Amino acid sequence: MLGFPEQAIKQALDKQGVLARSGLLKIKNSNSSLWDKLALLSGLSAAFEQAYETIDRLFDAYIIPAPAAELSAKHYEHIQTHYQRLQQYLKNCLEQKLTGANVLIYGDPGTGKTQLVRAIAAELKLNLYEIAVEGEDNDVLAGEERISACQLGQFLLGKSSQNCILFDEVEDVFPSHFMALFNKKASNAKQEKGWMNYLLEHNPVPTLWLTNDIHAIDPAYIRRFDMVIELGIPPRSVRKAMLRSALVATDVRPKWIEQMAELEHLSPAIIQRAAKVTRLIGSQTPAEHEQHLEALIGGTLKAMQCTYQAQPGNAPDFYDARLLNVSVDLQQLSQGLQRTRRGRLCFYGLPGTGKSAYASHLAKALDMPFINKRASDIIDCYVGNTEKNIARLFAEAKAEQALLFLDEADSFLQERSRSQHSWETTQVNELLVQMEQFQGIFICATNLMQNLDSAVLRRFDFKLEFKALKPEQAWLLLQSLMGETLSRYSLEQQQVYQEQLAAMDHLTPGDFAAVKRKLEVLGSMQNVDLFLQNLRDELCFKPEQQKRSIGFGAVI
Repeated sequence: MLGFPEQAIKQALDKQGVLARSGLLKIKNSNSSLWDKLALLSGLSAAFEQAYETIDRLFDAYIIPAPAAELSAKHYEHIQTHYQRLQQYLKNCLEQKLTGANVLIYGDPGTGKTQLVRAIAAELKLNLYEIAVEGEDNDVLAGEERISACQLGQFLLGKSSQNCILFDEVEDVFPSHFMALFNKKASNAKQEKGWMNYLLEHNPVPTLWLTNDIHAIDPAYIRRFDMVIELGIPPRSVRKAMLRSALVATDVRPKWIEQMAELEHLSPAIIQRAAKVTRLIGSQTPAEHEQHLEALIGGTLKAMQCTYQAQPGNAPDFYDARLLNVSVDLQQLSQGLQRTRRGRLCFYGLPGTGKSAYASHLAKALDMPFINKRASDIIDCYVGNTEKNIARLFAEAKAEQALLFLDEADSFLQERSRSQHSWETTQVNELLVQMEQFQGIFICATNLMQNLDSAVLRRFDFKLEFKALKPEQAWLLLQSLMGETLSRYSLEQQQVYQEQLAAMDHLTPGDFAAVKRKLEVLGSMQNVDLFLQNLRDELCFKPEQQKRSIGFGAVI
């Protein structure tokens, strides 16, 4: 039909021939028709109808020079070891001209996988090329076609020792057995297994493969990669640095950056896009900048079903360690932790006694980052996710060398003998393992000490009970809040107020804070009698007060 000798046709279509090795043409085993037998790279026939200055321009739609990196090594301090190891690996592979050099990088969308590769390529002064998602005709390339595009890139770029290839969104290229049952494209890609394995073993150009979902890839492929690196959401310290870097030309308050860095799911991509849109909107004041950024970041995180509102710090308006009623010498404890930088502490006692406030104060005294989490931040409705959240929490504290504080610990650390479901036991087990391995300072707080698992309690070095205020502490706190007002009264009247306070049992700093907020709304913070009456009202709602007998006793 073509007028060529049969032997020449066989050589041209051989699996080791130029057409096959370059990915331009694939010869399939189907014998049904000529069209099914030969598979030309998508969009290539249309490309042949146009004129190009050079042969390289013909393939621009498949192999794209990567844009400049927007992030640098400083944005990957949380994976510094992986970063340096990957950098040295690529450098040596190129210098030694090794074949079959492949790295798989996975993690949630927006964590900076693409920027990581671009940053390393920029530092090594490599020519980085990316495999296209769309072909010459603007149609989305299927997994099989992207494999062919990668083969083409290996064929064209293999002659230079300074080239590197980035292959993003590889989920449909390495399908799992499960996905192959339900996805036609995945099934087709599965048929390319021989070509795929050959590519991974003989590719002359180092290739970095990126995916958002590692579970979508068959383990038979995963084991063929030289390195497999997980890139998660950066820790708080790195998020803070990224916010500062992205907003260097945007006027926002440092306190606001501190607050926004608390958002656990705040990824580099979200930060970069929010900063870009805010600059395009344009604002005049820091408050307007912050409002725009919060709306943009919050909208994205909300759509992703993540926590999207940064919580302000819970530090009290005033803090005085003299208001803590604890049997342990807190100054000696702080000095010991300052020296060892390691300890496990359990704070228990009445609500409002200052457990959370002291944990925050202790972190400042030790000059350590403070990670403050509630049980609700960790517990997940899906089985297994709570355990993952616990592991990630301790990993973040280790990376930042932070003091880790877990409030409301009784919510998921209940005695395992009372567990009705297996996952309740595995949550406790996971925390026990993480506590044993953690080399920093871990504090948990609970109002229900009796509900905690006995094995968990044994692992705490200190179990500190925070008791209600002593009479002298209650008077000191009232003076801190209403000192100017109290000074207008006679010493005799002040003594009366002091006696009234001493008659109130189970008062806590939290009670004073609640009454203060209430009277500030009413504009009555100068009324000492009203303040004391509201303290009595607060006590009426406490279980300890309700245990007292109610009513009148008759004497017969």
